[in-house]
Amino acid sequence: MKSIGEMLKQVRENLGLTQEQIANKIASQSSIQKIESGKRNPSYNTIISITDKLCIPYDELLYVQNEFQLSTRNKLVFDFQNLGNSLHKDAFNQLNQDLSDYLNKHDDFQLRDLQAVLQSIICFQESQSFTKPRPIVKPIWDRLEKQDDWYNFDLYLLSHIFYIFEPETADEIIAKLLKNIDKYEHYNQNPKFKLSFLLNIVTYYRHHERILDSEKLIEQALEIARACAFDTHQKTAEYAKAEVLFLQGETKKATELANHVFSFFELLKNEPNKKAILDDLKNDWAVLTEKKI
Repeated sequence: MKSIGEMLKQVRENLGLTQEQIANKIASQSSIQKIESGKRNPSYNTIISITDKLCIPYDELLYVQNEFQLSTRNKLVFDFQNLGNSLHKDAFNQLNQDLSDYLNKHDDFQLRDLQAVLQSIICFQESQSFTKPRPIVKPIWDRLEKQDDWYNFDLYLLSHIFYIFEPETADEIIAKLLKNIDKYEHYNQNPKFKLSFLLNIVTYYRHHERILDSEKLIEQALEIARACAFDTHQKTAEYAKAEVLFLQGETKKATELANHVFSFFELLKNEPNKKAILDDLKNDWAVLTEKKI
């Protein structure tokens, strides 16, 4: 693997820039030359100043340095993010083992928290109980509850575990999460993160027979899903809207919308997880309408 200095030189030359152009207001040209040749170890601030001049984020420089591969740590986070709606227990268990292997060699409190979240999800999947996984992630909430501000990784963790806590605590977390996620709108430009969180809240309200409380959140989710062409998320939100309409007495309109959603997933039932989603939605609808579908 090339050194940071060699990577800075590679990027600079690829962009057709001279050492003199990069050195301006950062360091002398001879200093840049020594950094690129490995004769001087630059400080972090100097590296950031150079990457700013090169218009390449530091994280991207490391990604290129690693031959366009994620670091082991970032790969673990990436794998967690891409578990999504996976119904395969093996994928969760394998990631749990991979995290254990990494943490046996590295002291990383964020990944320890991430593993706790993962283990709470595994526990919930196996027990279908909200109370059993609670002790696994309670230390995370005990710590974050005392913080004045929540940062991006904090938001990500809590968005996956809020539903495990008592309703009063969960409602407190939801309110604070919604406020803080909006603060990060221009930093975390991944609309699917907020969309998934909104749908998770809707699911939480459904489990606690409070689906009517989610009407505004459903509309927000629909707006994001339509704008970004997230079809599966859109149909999931439309189903939730059908439940709201049904409880508001608009039976015909609700049934038409629900059947439209079922037809969408029926067409895709051979794709991974789609049939399971369809079965879950139909079961939820049967319970809601007290009919067998």
